[in-house]
Amino acid sequence: MSNIRNTKGANSPNWRGGRQACKGYIRILAPDHPRANRRGYVFEHVIVAEEALGRFLPRGHVVHHINGVKSDNRKNNLVICQDNAYHTHLHTRQKAFRATGRTDLRHCCTCKEWKPLGSYRKISGQERDHHCPTCRAIARKEWRLKNVDYLKILKREWKRKHRNQISQLRLFLAALSLLLSSLKSRIKS
Repeated sequence: MSNIRNTKGANSPNWRGGRQACKGYIRILAPDHPRANRRGYVFEHVIVAEEALGRFLPRGHVVHHINGVKSDNRKNNLVICQDNAYHTHLHTRQKAFRATGRTDLRHCCTCKEWKPLGSYRKISGQERDHHCPTCRAIARKEWRLKNVDYLKILKREWKRKHRNQISQLRLFLAALSLLLSSLKSRIKS
């Protein structure tokens, strides 16, 4: 009797032709591929994109499914993104288009409204804030009210920064009060 446990590949009773499903994606057995996992499987959409490109995908490049169906690996349904940031950008724009019919809107995490992308503050590079200006201002105001220590620190820093101007202003006010008192005494006499 042969040992079923040690049979691999086409000899295994679980063999499905070198294809397997994983979280909605299709994997294909290609042990010599640079992107193969430890068991020798590569995502089918990567192989299809590489065949269309005519070479292996560079490190960091991501394949995007236009219609959102992970197992639909037709060439005309795939887009090669230069990095994950651009891939996320495509998903954000697709989400806006599905919800509003426009790609230039962004969803505010606080008020749940769709507002023009230009009104959101840029944080770094392509990334933008997840809160519209109105919600950001309200949140900042609430945060400052909760953090009285923060206001004390701001006041202390402002005093330290403007120390010379404050002392000059105090001297000027003292000299002005002396001048006014002397003028009052002259007027009375």
